[in-house]
Amino acid sequence: MRRVFPSGECLKSYGYGAILRSNVMTDVKTEWASVEEHDNAMRNAIERRAYRLYELDGFTAGHDQEHWFQAERQLTSQDIEFSIGNDFLTARLSIGSCSSTLLISVSAHSILIFGLRDDAREDCDGVDRECLRILSLPVGVDAAGVTVEFCDTDLALRLPLAVGDSIFAKSACG
Repeated sequence: MRRVFPSGECLKSYGYGAILRSNVMTDVKTEWASVEEHDNAMRNAIERRAYRLYELDGFTAGHDQEHWFQAERQLTSQDIEFSIGNDFLTARLSIGSCSSTLLISVSAHSILIFGLRDDAREDCDGVDRECLRILSLPVGVDAAGVTVEFCDTDLALRLPLAVGDSIFAKSACG
């Protein structure tokens, strides 16, 4: 764990760490997940967000597809900066305000970022998670080697490229 102080409190975390930012403590946890687990989690996250939009719309019938697509857009907006170098993929994004605990779930081809309710710190499964973002990765990664850096509301993820993708990335970028 390493702290730097360019513009507020920042922290680099390998796996699990605590981040002090703007006088608020934020825990960061990482987990590895299979592609199938991520597919199911993405579908559930979009479904929950679409239902919230349905609630906000006053339970008006006939807008289910509109709510689904809006939820999908909100969760998968791609204002993400990706870069590939030295056998690593780096993803930088702003996640805005978040809960006191972030869970970064990584599979070989995607990342899900969850905010956990304060009472869900011990058990990270189930409905105590709110999906904040869904990232589709441009190349395969080794999910076990994620490094997370969080500063204010900006998140940087550094992931080692999967063995087969590191060769492709070198030839495509160099």
